[in-house]
Amino acid sequence: EDTRWLNNFHACQLITDFYEGDYLSAEKHFQFVFSDPSFKMPRHITIYTTFFGGLNALRLCQTDCKTLARLKCGKEMMERLEIWSKNVTAVFGNKWMLLQAEYSASMGEQEKAQLLYKSSIDAAKDHGNIHELALAYELIGYHLCATFGQGTQSDECFKKACLYYNQWGATVLCERLRIKHKLASVPDSNVLRTGKLKRSS
Repeated sequence: EDTRWLNNFHACQLITDFYEGDYLSAEKHFQFVFSDPSFKMPRHITIYTTFFGGLNALRLCQTDCKTLARLKCGKEMMERLEIWSKNVTAVFGNKWMLLQAEYSASMGEQEKAQLLYKSSIDAAKDHGNIHELALAYELIGYHLCATFGQGTQSDECFKKACLYYNQWGATVLCERLRIKHKLASVPDSNVLRTGKLKRSS
């Protein structure tokens, strides 16, 4: 029970630090959970630790901290999501695509990465995963910044991320993103309607 409590704590800190952009701290929390033998058991904590642990490793690979170990970690978490996605696409499909996008970006496969980001966005919309839709828009925004520099394309993605973070109720994430990227304005947050989100370009 003590181990489970600690794992839950470190998993929560992993996600918090990831969203705050403190990837090195998030990595330490991920390693704590990952080193526990119970990590291989299919539990709720395993799903999100796998997803955010993989994203975090690949984010580090794209921020001047690329190592073979981090790239390998990202790929391993991506392959786990692939297996789960084949069984429950509605839950895991967009997560797997987002990890693929980040992995491709880490490997310098920019065009492939951009297509995968968009596929993840579409899958998140189809299944109403609004928080992961916001995250996908944020990450493709970073990808566009790294590839072309911050401009209209990346700003539009960040604005959409803000919109969906707001609709999810994560107003702090929206405001942090707005300030970080000096967005003059963000779309108004309307109450999200029940049902599938519409795809958009």
